[in-house]
Amino acid sequence: SVYNSMTSRLLVDKIEGKATTGTITVPNHVINVTHLKNSTRTSLSGANSAVLWSGDNVTKLISNSKLIITGLMVFRDGSSYFMGAYWKIGNSGNRYDGIVQHGYASDAGDNSVQFGWQINAEYDATETGTLAVEIGWNIANSANGQPAGTWNPNASDDARSHQKASTLTIFEVAK
Repeated sequence: SVYNSMTSRLLVDKIEGKATTGTITVPNHVINVTHLKNSTRTSLSGANSAVLWSGDNVTKLISNSKLIITGLMVFRDGSSYFMGAYWKIGNSGNRYDGIVQHGYASDAGDNSVQFGWQINAEYDATETGTLAVEIGWNIANSANGQPAGTWNPNASDDARSHQKASTLTIFEVAK
């Protein structure tokens, strides 16, 4: 009798499939990643609401997915810590969940230290296509305030400092 052995190897970079209901996706896998960066030094003034970050978009590819947003915004010269920081993507409206301000206690007793807003949030909607990204503040009682004097500080704020940048990374994850 003759014995035949055969070895097979399958090397795959991408697997795609079609079903009668559309493209097959694997739950909890990343479909798309968008990284946004803003390094423009901006002086802030007191107002009951203001948009800090706008003009950037994320493209959501499929309706059966969610967006996971993570980011850090850098500030200097702290001012008000209770001004209603929000994020918004597409039609989400202002969302106050998943965005917090981190302070820094200065040994010098001044407010000229750096601190930031950290964003770690989830947007679960069927909306697809190009979605606008926005971050700002909206004070609940209509008082005026601001998180800080400067967003994305640089050497003009302190000669020892390099230009700082705020970043957002948005992951589209299949459901």
